[in-house]
Amino acid sequence: MRLRRLAILQWAGLFGGGIAWACAHVFGYAIQNAECGANRAAWSMSNDAWEASLLGVSMFFVLVAEAAAIAVLRGTASTTYDDDDPPASRIRFLAIAAAVSNVIFFAIIVFDLLGTLFNVACRGS
Repeated sequence: MRLRRLAILQWAGLFGGGIAWACAHVFGYAIQNAECGANRAAWSMSNDAWEASLLGVSMFFVLVAEAAAIAVLRGTASTTYDDDDPPASRIRFLAIAAAVSNVIFFAIIVFDLLGTLFNVACRGS
Protein backbone atom coordinates (compact mmCIF):
# COMPACT_ATOMS: atom_id res chain seq x y z
CA MET A 1 0.00 0.00 0.00
CA ARG A 2 1.05 3.52 -0.53
CA LEU A 3 2.28 5.52 2.43
CA ARG A 4 -0.47 8.15 2.11
CA ARG A 5 -3.24 5.53 2.29
CA LEU A 6 -1.55 3.91 5.27
CA ALA A 7 -1.39 7.27 7.02
CA ILE A 8 -5.13 7.82 6.56
CA LEU A 9 -5.90 4.30 7.82
CA GLN A 10 -3.55 4.85 10.74
CA TRP A 11 -5.46 7.94 11.90
CA ALA A 12 -8.80 6.15 11.46
CA GLY A 13 -7.50 3.27 13.54
CA LEU A 14 -6.07 5.54 16.20
CA PHE A 15 -9.10 7.75 16.76
CA GLY A 16 -11.95 5.47 15.64
CA GLY A 17 -12.25 3.44 18.83
CA GLY A 18 -12.08 6.42 21.15
CA ILE A 19 -14.65 8.38 19.18
CA ALA A 20 -16.98 5.36 19.04
CA TRP A 21 -16.75 4.88 22.80
CA ALA A 22 -17.20 8.59 23.54
CA CYS A 23 -20.30 8.83 21.34
CA ALA A 24 -21.77 5.69 22.91
CA HIS A 25 -21.09 7.07 26.38
CA VAL A 26 -22.69 10.47 25.72
CA PHE A 27 -25.71 9.05 23.87
CA GLY A 28 -26.10 6.38 26.55
CA TYR A 29 -26.26 9.09 29.17
CA ALA A 30 -28.94 10.86 27.12
CA ILE A 31 -30.92 7.63 26.79
CA GLN A 32 -30.70 7.08 30.53
CA ASN A 33 -31.97 10.61 31.19
CA ALA A 34 -34.84 10.14 28.75
CA GLU A 35 -35.77 6.86 30.41
CA CYS A 36 -35.60 8.07 33.99
CA GLY A 37 -36.49 11.75 33.62
CA ALA A 38 -39.69 13.51 34.57
CA ASN A 39 -41.16 13.12 31.07
CA ARG A 40 -40.47 9.41 30.70
CA ALA A 41 -44.10 8.60 29.91
CA ALA A 42 -43.88 10.80 26.81
CA TRP A 43 -40.83 8.92 25.50
CA SER A 44 -41.97 5.36 26.39
CA MET A 45 -38.62 3.82 25.51
CA SER A 46 -36.81 0.73 26.70
CA ASN A 47 -33.42 1.53 28.19
CA ASP A 48 -32.03 -1.96 27.66
CA ALA A 49 -32.98 -2.18 23.98
CA TRP A 50 -31.64 1.25 23.13
CA GLU A 51 -28.42 0.78 25.09
CA ALA A 52 -27.79 -2.67 23.61
CA SER A 53 -28.25 -1.42 20.07
CA LEU A 54 -26.15 1.70 20.70
CA LEU A 55 -23.30 -0.27 22.24
CA GLY A 56 -23.55 -2.93 19.52
CA VAL A 57 -23.06 -0.24 16.86
CA SER A 58 -20.13 1.23 18.77
CA MET A 59 -18.55 -2.24 19.04
CA PHE A 60 -18.82 -2.52 15.27
CA PHE A 61 -17.02 0.79 14.79
CA VAL A 62 -14.28 -0.22 17.23
CA LEU A 63 -13.78 -3.45 15.27
CA VAL A 64 -13.55 -1.44 12.04
CA ALA A 65 -10.93 0.80 13.67
CA GLU A 66 -9.04 -2.29 14.83
CA ALA A 67 -9.13 -3.69 11.30
CA ALA A 68 -7.69 -0.41 10.01
CA ALA A 69 -4.89 -0.57 12.57
CA ILE A 70 -4.09 -4.18 11.65
CA ALA A 71 -4.09 -3.28 7.94
CA VAL A 72 -1.52 -0.58 8.66
CA LEU A 73 0.56 -3.01 10.71
CA ARG A 74 0.55 -5.48 7.84
CA GLY A 75 1.33 -2.71 5.34
CA THR A 76 4.35 -1.56 7.34
CA ALA A 77 5.63 -5.01 8.26
CA SER A 78 8.95 -4.46 6.52
CA THR A 79 9.60 -1.21 8.38
CA THR A 80 12.66 -1.18 10.60
CA TYR A 81 13.04 1.63 13.04
CA ASP A 82 16.73 2.17 12.37
CA ASP A 83 16.82 2.34 8.58
CA ASP A 84 13.47 3.72 7.39
CA ASP A 85 12.38 7.30 7.18
CA PRO A 86 10.58 8.74 10.18
CA PRO A 87 7.10 8.83 8.54
CA ALA A 88 6.97 5.06 7.90
CA SER A 89 8.22 4.16 11.35
CA ARG A 90 5.95 6.75 12.95
CA ILE A 91 2.94 5.30 11.09
CA ARG A 92 3.86 1.83 12.35
CA PHE A 93 4.29 3.04 15.93
CA LEU A 94 0.89 4.78 15.95
CA ALA A 95 -0.71 1.70 14.38
CA ILE A 96 0.64 -0.40 17.25
CA ALA A 97 -0.78 2.12 19.73
CA ALA A 98 -4.12 2.06 17.86
CA ALA A 99 -4.30 -1.74 17.91
CA VAL A 100 -3.72 -1.83 21.66
CA SER A 101 -6.07 1.05 22.48
CA ASN A 102 -8.90 -0.38 20.36
CA VAL A 103 -8.76 -3.61 22.36
CA ILE A 104 -9.04 -1.54 25.54
CA PHE A 105 -11.97 0.50 24.14
CA PHE A 106 -13.71 -2.71 23.08
CA ALA A 107 -13.37 -4.07 26.61
CA ILE A 108 -14.74 -0.82 28.07
CA ILE A 109 -17.76 -1.00 25.77
CA VAL A 110 -18.41 -4.65 26.69
CA PHE A 111 -18.27 -3.83 30.40
CA ASP A 112 -20.50 -0.82 29.84
CA LEU A 113 -23.00 -3.05 28.04
CA LEU A 114 -22.96 -5.64 30.81
CA GLY A 115 -23.38 -2.98 33.47
CA THR A 116 -26.28 -1.45 31.59
CA LEU A 117 -28.13 -4.69 30.99
CA PHE A 118 -27.71 -6.13 34.50
CA ASN A 119 -28.41 -2.93 36.42
CA VAL A 120 -31.75 -1.38 37.31
CA ALA A 121 -32.05 1.75 35.21
CA CYS A 122 -34.36 3.97 37.25
CA ARG A 123 -33.88 3.52 40.95
CA GLY A 124 -35.08 6.11 43.42
CA SER A 125 -32.59 7.41 45.94
